[in-house]
Amino acid sequence: MSPHRRKDTTHAMADESDKSRAALRGETVPAELDSDLTIRCVIRGIRYNDGYATELRDKCTIPSITRALNARAIMSNRIPHIANDDEMPYCFWHPDVPNEQTLRQLLQRYPESAVLRYGAGRACAVAGYASLYRELDLLPEVSIAEEARDGGTTGGKEIFDVIMSQPTRYAVMDDYRRALHDPPVPDACLNGDMCTRSALECKQIFPDPQDSRAVLRPPRFDITEDWGIDTTGTRFESKAVSHETLTLLHKPLPRDLPAVDKDLLILLAAWSGNIDRYVRLRRPTMISGERQCVVRGIYHDSLFARWCYEELDSSFRKYAYARFVMNGDLSWLTDDVADDDLPDLIWHPDVADGHVYEELARRRPTMKASCAHACIVGNAPGPFVRIDPPPVASAWVEADACLNREFAQLFERKATLLGTSLGDLLRIQDESTESESRDERYWDTFLVVENGGPIRPQLCSKVTLENIGFMPPEGADDAPTKNIRSIFAYDTMAPRVQVPAGYELLDLTEVYRDAPFVEAEVRPLLGLYPNPRRPEGGYRRRGGSRGRGCPGREAIEKPRL
Repeated sequence: MSPHRRKDTTHAMADESDKSRAALRGETVPAELDSDLTIRCVIRGIRYNDGYATELRDKCTIPSITRALNARAIMSNRIPHIANDDEMPYCFWHPDVPNEQTLRQLLQRYPESAVLRYGAGRACAVAGYASLYRELDLLPEVSIAEEARDGGTTGGKEIFDVIMSQPTRYAVMDDYRRALHDPPVPDACLNGDMCTRSALECKQIFPDPQDSRAVLRPPRFDITEDWGIDTTGTRFESKAVSHETLTLLHKPLPRDLPAVDKDLLILLAAWSGNIDRYVRLRRPTMISGERQCVVRGIYHDSLFARWCYEELDSSFRKYAYARFVMNGDLSWLTDDVADDDLPDLIWHPDVADGHVYEELARRRPTMKASCAHACIVGNAPGPFVRIDPPPVASAWVEADACLNREFAQLFERKATLLGTSLGDLLRIQDESTESESRDERYWDTFLVVENGGPIRPQLCSKVTLENIGFMPPEGADDAPTKNIRSIFAYDTMAPRVQVPAGYELLDLTEVYRDAPFVEAEVRPLLGLYPNPRRPEGGYRRRGGSRGRGCPGREAIEKPRL
């Protein structure tokens, strides 16, 4: 693209961004509602600004905007004209809650709408209208119970107790689809499958058009139909995970979940391959990082691999195949399995007998490189020789690091027979490998399946859902990754070990290594980041002198200023 065209495109994006921001603030109505982002910004503007975009009611054909106008009217205690079910808003309790009289009038105006009746029950739970809730005579519905618990009002507590006292509770409202279950689902429990009003305060920040990495993603719930877009606010992923949630990581799940966000529980259930917890907790669509955690669970747990093979979409089968190979099972390898569905990483965390890899390579020659790599890891030179693999760079790296030098010598011998150097041979072979395959192998397995080296004990100041697993933003190739082991460290150390206020991380390796060799007044600062007062090269190198004795337990475990 020429510089002039790039400049024109940037200006156009900035202009659209300005118009969308104005709509989001409820200032002006865009002339064209021709993009999803613009429509969602208009909906957000309508919900937060009474009187904004009312001219669209008679001329707009976009149902979500009509629903937003109707929701805003209800929240402003007016009774709108709702022509059909498609114009009935699902959520009319955020950002404001209608008064009790408005809800009564609304129910009288539209007595046949089940969505309205249960929505009114939800609004009662938010505002604590216990008397009106009883009059509605609804099924004891679990999302209304969770909303009532979240609201914290006296009336809400009464509504919660009424629902929880019933022997059978139902799931009627479906916040994932903004619809009602038909028929209602009996024997439901409080399972975190709804969007509380307080959760709607978490936002997606409006993207900067100059930032190519800024991406808006569909939220788990979109009951307000605006994707939670705002110019400011706290993003859901950046909120600290509650102590109650972390406690459930190492305790059995109660039948009714407490008021926790369960996304971290989903990720850890998948990561550890816990079928029961994962089946109960997972959402209809995967959350950020979940795919990578599922892959890790498949590789490390054969039973979880079998369940995923049968229950999840076909894209996970290649990882289940890898687990089956490591178990010595090739019965899955039929003519119907395409080469593109075959796995690459088939030697971690376990290695099969070398003859398994030899047979796999015989049946599918396209697997020779991976099978040979596995033979190196498993120290099976006989099958390796008989496979006669192509000289792939990744296998050479493994061979070069192997204590058994026979594998490296076999690579060198092959290069000699072909009359070229090993370096040239590896380069030619590597260039012939499709980059797409390497990328897929990297994104899907690296950093999650492979555990890496020794665990460096580091404690973060809080646990969030930021970058758990590995799901880089579009256009990013160096996105940071939070190792789930850091969450384990937080769960086992806190509250005995704490990161002092003002710091984000405590590197305990530095504490254990350097504490005996620095002055006593410096020890509380060891391992704390970010620390602008930290000497270049670290505290231990500052003077090289040994401190006055070893630090006590408190100095190491609870560093403080």
